Amino acid sequence: MTGTGGNPWLVPAETPRPPRARVFCIPFAGGSPVVFHSWQEHFPADIQVCALNFPGRGNRLGEPSLRRMDALVAQAADAMAPLLDTPFAVLGHSLGALIGYELAAHLREQEQREPFLLVASAARGPQLPDPYPPLHHLPPDQFIQGMQDRYGGIPAEILAEPDLLAMLVPPLQADLELFETYRYEARPPLACPVAVFGGTGDHRLNEAQYRTWQEITTGQLTLTMVPGGHFFIQEQGPQVAAAVARACGDALPRG
Repeated sequence: MTGTGGNPWLVPAETPRPPRARVFCIPFAGGSPVVFHSWQEHFPADIQVCALNFPGRGNRLGEPSLRRMDALVAQAADAMAPLLDTPFAVLGHSLGALIGYELAAHLREQEQREPFLLVASAARGPQLPDPYPPLHHLPPDQFIQGMQDRYGGIPAEILAEPDLLAMLVPPLQADLELFETYRYEARPPLACPVAVFGGTGDHRLNEAQYRTWQEITTGQLTLTMVPGGHFFIQEQGPQVAAAVARACGDALPRG
């Protein structure tokens, strides 16, 4: 998947007709739009899946990664602006959920537009501080070991290939720096509903932490637990995509 229409930040799926709504999808730390490459198959034809494509990974590997939340959000919001002509939802997984919240808040403040749904996957509410010591500054070997111990998710075939691992580490460290330097800023709550998804085998998170998303919105919160660990979005991709499609359909304004 690559950016289209001269906009490297977005990878919109092809739809047979102009969409009546869009869902902007943000991957986990070090992730790329490939995570969402087949999601459109599970959505109605009139809801377009648009994956965000950040600098420093995939076909943008030669560009410097953005290491601070405010810079990433401002540039992503500018790139999304031409596609905000329809109702839209925002989805993020892990770090992507934090970025998704900040994008939703930024768009509400700057564009006076708010998503009809925020989907927060594999993440505690943004107001909760990270309880773990930082990793992003560690030497590559220690960084990789720390990431595996804390999150898992790096495939064995990549761990066994030094060249592949060397390509993965820089964007992953940049994303961890973005996450570990983030400081939550209290704002008036969003008004949209929040659909939270969690992995039943994710040892880092629990139901009480998932439910803290209610504190950042006056809308309804729903929580869905999915079989799998922290990266259930990959382990259960089609099932998660279908569940998100249903949540979007339920939340989408009628008319």
